[in-house]
Parts: sequence; C-alpha cells; structure tokens
Amino acid sequence: MRSLLTIGEVFRELARRDRFYEKLLVMSIGKKWEEIVGKPVAERSWIDDFSNGVLYVVTDDPVWHEELTFMSRHIIDRVNRMLGETLVNKIVIRRVKRWKNTTPRV
Repeated sequence: MRSLLTIGEVFRELARRDRFYEKLLVMSIGKKWEEIVGKPVAERSWIDDFSNGVLYVVTDDPVWHEELTFMSRHIIDRVNRMLGETLVNKIVIRRVKRWKNTTPRV
C-alpha cells in the first residue's frame, strides 16, 4: 500500500518540478548574505538571480568584484552547506553602476 504524503511534501514535490523550489531556497540565502560573505562585501553586493545551478551576484564596485571572484569557491561551498544540498555549481559576478537611492534586490 502506498503511504500518504503530507501537504508540505506535496507542495515541495510540485515546487521541485518547476524549479521554483531551487529559486526559493537560493533566494532565501539573500537574507543570510552578510553571514556568508561578511559585512563589508555584503554592503556592496547582492544576489540578483539563480538559474540552472548558476548564482548571479551583482556589485557596484570593481574592488569587491575582484574580491567576490576570489571568494567564489568558498561562497559556493557555504551557500550549498546552508541549503543542505548542492544547488549552486557556479557564480557569475556582474558589475553594475548603481543609481543613487536604489536598494539591492534580494
């Protein structure tokens, strides 16, 4: 006889099928970004997107762009550890010009 699933398990399975689950998990990392990369880096960078195992990070500073590039492997390891599964395989760091009075997306 087949066992019954809880409502949470049903939603989790549906979300996994549409990759929504992965995006939801990774975007939750945005709330822990400072803990992952440290306050100075977190103040000048943010998570922009996640798709097909690639985490897109944005910064408005060339120095922090280089630092994030150097830290990429460490960031991937910490993010996957926090998620409890390997979802992030690569990080792409983009440099953008931030307009005054704008706040990063999370």
